[in-house]
Amino acid sequence: TVRAGFLGAFPGDGFAHPIVELAARQLERALPAVFGPHPLGLFWLFKYTDEAPSGIGLHVDGAAVNVNVWLSPDDCCLEGGGLEVFAHVPPAHGASLAAHNREFASAEEECALEAKLSAGPVESVPYRCNRACIFKSDRYHRSEPFVFRAGYAHHRVNLTLLFGDREGAKAHGPAAGRAAVPPARALDGREAPAAGSEASPEPRLP
Repeated sequence: TVRAGFLGAFPGDGFAHPIVELAARQLERALPAVFGPHPLGLFWLFKYTDEAPSGIGLHVDGAAVNVNVWLSPDDCCLEGGGLEVFAHVPPAHGASLAAHNREFASAEEECALEAKLSAGPVESVPYRCNRACIFKSDRYHRSEPFVFRAGYAHHRVNLTLLFGDREGAKAHGPAAGRAAVPPARALDGREAPAAGSEASPEPRLP
């Protein structure tokens, strides 16, 4: 899938590598309170080009839990490239999710939303290869602007996994809907907790 500024690989494009399902199952075993009620739904890979140095703009996703994993080596990232996660969550009722996950009609509209979101808490997760940022999917979030080394092989690549769905999380009640890692919590591959580890108690979303 070719989009403005990046290449996307979705299951419909043939992206169905078994390592994705393996990663999902391992996350479910390690953090059952986070992922237990929410099976893997959709996933994709994005590889950005020089035409998209700001990545993906403000949006929310229609899932219960969002996992973003950065895959480009650290020495490819010269500046930025992380993720900003805002505390604000769109209302569960009223406007459809599509109203919060779309292209903005104008720069002024995007700036107005940014000003509203920036008035509240925002967590910035720095870029790091093999780092997973796990958060409640319907929090507004966006890529940090970035500079990566020149050359296609060095461009920013991220894997996104969406677990469950937004309405399903609400139907399970507050406990299930809020079970996840705080926005600033980043899980690095080399530091992943073992299932049932007493040293790494299972975190939850506020």
